[in-house]
Amino acid sequence: MRRRISIVWKYFIAYSVVVTLAIFVLALLINGTIEKRYRAWVADELRNYALFANRVFRGAFDGDRSRADKLAKTLGGETDIRITLIMPDGTVIADSKEDPARMENHADRPEIRKALSGQIGMSTRYSTTLKERMSYVAVPVMEEGEVKGVVRVSLKSRDIDLLIGEVTRRIVLLSVVMWLIALALTFLFSSLFSSSVRRMVAFARGIADGNFRARAEVRRRDEFGMLAQAMNEMSERLQSLFERLRSQHDELNAIINSMSEGVLVLDRNLTVRLTNSSFREMFSVKDDISGRNYLEAIRCEELKGMVDELVRKGRMRGRMEFRGKVFTVNAISFKGSGGEEFVLVFHDITADAQIEKLKAEFVANASHELRTPLTAIKGYLETIEDEDPETQRRFIQVIRRNVERMSNLVSDLLLLSRLESPEPQLRMEMVDLFELVGDVVKLVERAAKEKGIKLKVDVKPGTALLGDPFLLEQMLLNLLDNAVKYTERGEVSLTAEAGDDQVKIRVSDTGIGIPSEHLPRIFERFYRVDKARSRELGGTGLGLSIVKHIVQLHGGRIEVTSQPGRGSTFTVLLPSSRGNPSRDRPCV
Repeated sequence: MRRRISIVWKYFIAYSVVVTLAIFVLALLINGTIEKRYRAWVADELRNYALFANRVFRGAFDGDRSRADKLAKTLGGETDIRITLIMPDGTVIADSKEDPARMENHADRPEIRKALSGQIGMSTRYSTTLKERMSYVAVPVMEEGEVKGVVRVSLKSRDIDLLIGEVTRRIVLLSVVMWLIALALTFLFSSLFSSSVRRMVAFARGIADGNFRARAEVRRRDEFGMLAQAMNEMSERLQSLFERLRSQHDELNAIINSMSEGVLVLDRNLTVRLTNSSFREMFSVKDDISGRNYLEAIRCEELKGMVDELVRKGRMRGRMEFRGKVFTVNAISFKGSGGEEFVLVFHDITADAQIEKLKAEFVANASHELRTPLTAIKGYLETIEDEDPETQRRFIQVIRRNVERMSNLVSDLLLLSRLESPEPQLRMEMVDLFELVGDVVKLVERAAKEKGIKLKVDVKPGTALLGDPFLLEQMLLNLLDNAVKYTERGEVSLTAEAGDDQVKIRVSDTGIGIPSEHLPRIFERFYRVDKARSRELGGTGLGLSIVKHIVQLHGGRIEVTSQPGRGSTFTVLLPSSRGNPSRDRPCV
């Protein structure tokens, strides 16, 4: 893996290379220019000195040569410049450094040849006399248009090179100092630049992580300041946009989660993207199933078939069952950000299905209950025409019992219909339970005496509760009537106890009892534990269902305990005072 280079070092290296090249080139140019200018200056000085020497030694070519040589050595010693006098034939007559007599002919020297031609000669070459490199300037001595001789001055190139070398060393030292200063400034600039970039990167990363409240510090007035200002404006707009999106998202989630319908959204890979609380409750999903395949959480063959149809057709409607619940499903596909997606909406119609089932059972049971006495009445009426008076009287009694049974059945159906209406009409008032129980006991007292059953009542005077007198009377009548009907011997007792906020009414008998497997269903309409015995006793199968509805309308609850062969006990708990009991209907 390649190592990432920091922007500090990138800029530092780039600027360092540029600065190094610039200083190197500048040093070369300066050094070359200075060397050129210095050599030109030395040449000019030598020329001027040569012209000066020309005036000094103008008469030396016709006079005493030893004197000229001595003067040359004197001036050369004072100035450290070599002075040489050469005759037109190349003979050296004077020299500030060497003995002229020992020096060779100079007629072939390039500067001498040019001077003998009447011009100033200049050259830099190796001196065979001094055994080193020299710079020469030769000036002709003219007299009446003729060259009388040549005055030549020279300077060691080594001295010039030493001076130029010193200048070069100073230029190099200055260049190195400037280079180090430039590198330091480059590093400082790169660090400052990198620091600004890092702050911008940290700020941008904060925005990317969702911190839209972060703001960049605007300290500079250059492009970085403009960038920081622009990014602050962008952050403010993103914050505003994100808050609006979050508000809309929260509203959408609130709407979806408040729906009674279950919502399931799948992506193109049939992975769960979204579920609402109703869906999770419908399918008993406790964990978050987002990001998982729907079949991992909900193993249902019917649902799989619906999803397969939805994928094929893009739209689907159906009905399914899952763990005792019934759902209608509406589904459709749509184009989402990640491609094709699917949304399924589940409507829980379990209650409706149960109601439909109950209605069907109700119609069947009611038809059956009504058909039996009607058939009996029809048969007896057809037969009574041909019978004697005694038989007719017996048949009329049978008809009367069946008519009474039909009348009771219709009355119970009407009462049950009233109790199950959306807004049952209740006449709420304070009811004296002592008086009400006395009236109800009188209605069942005769049937109890005929069977030899003892009735025991324990209700204190003044016991009262808020309720509908007629409905409370029907409740007690049904409970006492059932207790008397299903008790062959022994006793039936009714007690009432008033507490701080409720009244407890208990009806007990010593009858045949109810097997435990029937207890959960005894409050259903037309449900009978012993159908033959119930019809023989004239029961409609609606009494306990009516009791349950009356208790619920009064905001109470009913409990039952029973042992076969030992009797049953029904306990009713009713609030002693409520504003509107019909609004609170607890389950039995």
